[in-house]
Amino acid sequence: MGAPVLKDQAKLVSNRLQARGIITEPLPFISLRYNNSTEDDYACDSAIIYALAELLDKLDRHNRETTSANDEIRKQAKEITRLKQENAQLQRKLEMSERQLSDHAIASQKQQESYETLSTKLKSAHGEIKRLRNRNDDLVGKFEIESRKHAREMVEIKERFNPLKRLKLSGKAVGIFNNLATTPGSSVASAVETRLSKVVDDEVSDLKEIVGQLLTENYYYENFTTELCEYLADLPAQAQRRRVPPPEDTIRKPDESSVDLEVHSTTMKRFDQTYPLVHQELDGIRTYLNSAKSRDDINSRDLKQQLKDMKANFEQALATSEQWKQMWERQKAKDGNYRG
Repeated sequence: MGAPVLKDQAKLVSNRLQARGIITEPLPFISLRYNNSTEDDYACDSAIIYALAELLDKLDRHNRETTSANDEIRKQAKEITRLKQENAQLQRKLEMSERQLSDHAIASQKQQESYETLSTKLKSAHGEIKRLRNRNDDLVGKFEIESRKHAREMVEIKERFNPLKRLKLSGKAVGIFNNLATTPGSSVASAVETRLSKVVDDEVSDLKEIVGQLLTENYYYENFTTELCEYLADLPAQAQRRRVPPPEDTIRKPDESSVDLEVHSTTMKRFDQTYPLVHQELDGIRTYLNSAKSRDDINSRDLKQQLKDMKANFEQALATSEQWKQMWERQKAKDGNYRG
């Protein structure tokens, strides 16, 4: 290495050392201060300068690496802090999920218990509905029997009047009670006709009232039973309550003009000669109707009591069905919330 080059290298090393504050003055190399320096002096100074330059380069690299390492450590520290925060958040979420899972397990157990309870109630409701259907069938059968009985009684009543309609006017006098002869148009015949008219009017009025009651009862049981059958048919297919109309709303009274009053109009024309027969027949009819009405009142009370009991059972079954439906809807709503 020549003297100029060595001098430049020495100056560069000195400047670098001064820049770092290691020295305050340039290094006094012997080969640069004296002109009579030997080759050994140059070689020694050159080795020193080279070593110093190499050390300075390594120091610079070390400083850069240290700075880079410190930056990386700071980044890693920030990342560790962030990961710790995320870990804490995930831990809180895990605890929350575990609590929710525990709540869901408890809710599921309660739902299972509620389902079993509802299933038991549903089976009981089905059994009650089956029992009510059987009861209704029995009542319908009894109603049909009573209807046929009323129809037979009406036929018997009409048949009792048929002989009066078949009688013919003969024009001969007929003895009655005191064996007094009566001829058409006489005062006695007029009195008898007036009396018979009053008796027949009373009997026909009573008969008309009884017939109206029988027809009303017939419509009463027919319409109410129809509504009841329709309700029972729809009850298993739906959970919502259907209002059963009051029995009195189902009554459709028949037109009174439809009642056959031919007995009255026919009998009135023949009372002047048939009073004893009419009187005897009307007494028998009155006795028969009174006994039939008594039987009908007893049967009607029994049927009404049975219908009242059946209606109470229906209301209980409807309340149970409505309760089951509400609990089932709440159950479905909870299931939807859990899935959401």
